[in-house]
Amino acid sequence: MCAYGLLLRRLLPALVIAGIAITPSFSSEPRGVSYMLLEGSTLTDDCPICGRPTIIMPMRGTFQLVFREENPLFTTYDVQEIAFHAPPGAPTYKATGEGTYEIGGEVALVQRMQLTAQINDRKGVELKSDYVPLQRFWPMIEIDIREPDDPPNPLQVFYMHIVAAPVREVWFSTGVGLTSASLNQRVSDGDLLSHTGRIVKTNQELVGRLGIMPMVPDLGLDAFDVAPGGEALFSIEENIFSETLGPLQHGDILSDKGRIVRRNQDLISPFGPMLPIPHVGLDAVQMMKDGEILFSIEGDVFSEKLGVCLGRGDILSEKGTVFRTNKELLAKLEPSNLQGDAGLDALHVWPNGEIWFSTEISFESKRFGHVGQGDLLSDGGWIIFRNLDILQPFAPLEDLADFDFDALFLVTEDESQEPRIADAQIIVDAESGDVWIEWLSNAKVFQVEQADEPGGPYFPIGFIFPGTDFLDPAAALGKTKSFYRIREW
Repeated sequence: MCAYGLLLRRLLPALVIAGIAITPSFSSEPRGVSYMLLEGSTLTDDCPICGRPTIIMPMRGTFQLVFREENPLFTTYDVQEIAFHAPPGAPTYKATGEGTYEIGGEVALVQRMQLTAQINDRKGVELKSDYVPLQRFWPMIEIDIREPDDPPNPLQVFYMHIVAAPVREVWFSTGVGLTSASLNQRVSDGDLLSHTGRIVKTNQELVGRLGIMPMVPDLGLDAFDVAPGGEALFSIEENIFSETLGPLQHGDILSDKGRIVRRNQDLISPFGPMLPIPHVGLDAVQMMKDGEILFSIEGDVFSEKLGVCLGRGDILSEKGTVFRTNKELLAKLEPSNLQGDAGLDALHVWPNGEIWFSTEISFESKRFGHVGQGDLLSDGGWIIFRNLDILQPFAPLEDLADFDFDALFLVTEDESQEPRIADAQIIVDAESGDVWIEWLSNAKVFQVEQADEPGGPYFPIGFIFPGTDFLDPAAALGKTKSFYRIREW
């Protein structure tokens, strides 16, 4: 059961400046693991005694799971900062509150959740479940909670179906560009976006160190991941020449630090294709914890080593093995009209083995009906997000049913509990007051927080980002001291 405790969010090294002095410190203060509601989460508003139509409303939102205690049978978490809401355009339903979640068991794994919530104007709504079997592999959560059989208000009885994953942000790119009403600007299909409605990295920021002269407006974005140390890995959609690296192919894995991580031919050569080794493109990529690179290709190619045809929807390993076939990925979604391979545009492999992905083409599912090429799916047989739902914060002006889904990176919890920042320094510009922070870490993404006193409170002074340096402009002007800490994922 101790494995459940690994989801505790720790506070990472606090970098402290007083004048120009630097004093590293560490904190063990517990932090919640941020969970996000997925497709399938619903709130039911019922009136069993009056016969009015039952309202079943899809719900979106987040909550925090904070470790409380564990014993030989169960691990208990506090459920905090509940912020659920119906999607835009639907009747207004909002839920806030707190509660507990238990997981464990003597023979088989079971779970139980109890919440005290305010739903719209109703306060003190008690919803709970019995001990029930897990419906998804931990750390995913799927559970039904409801008011008691003798509810305090029989004219309005609430039920919730909660489907959630420990995801803080979803980063992605689209297959086509869009005009964002919320940002009041054009968003490129080569920009890396966040589901929160911001641009994480523009295409120019990603390719800026690749030595491309003159700089072209946009090279597209086919795949994205982050390596330990905050190095952004990606592929572009077209071939181009670099003054420093030579020819760059649209199937090469490139780095925002200005290097070629893998040539496309290096990825495919372990499969023993017919010589000369072909260029097969790249549509999805993920670097695993041990450094192994998983990827998908744009076109089919025959592997003489394995004696099979490698499909564009298969997950391949740079070790020369097929990690998962497209047929295996789609099996539990029960496609009804596919004549072959649906392709693979994005992927994320969870430590528990579940795979999230998107396909290159739309298809019909016996379970869900139409599945778009921009929908995020699970090989467990679930839809994680619909394409227009995840793009809603950008308020696209274009009237499209699907903007496609090209790249994927999840800001989620790491298995390690130990702080990973090995070294850090702060440089203060005495004239401008700018504070420049640099650090070394084998984590992937970071967020800087600041406080006026070492005990806090600390507040984020920037978004989550890949990289190991941060500029806090004019932060030191008029101050004798300022305290920083860095969260890492």
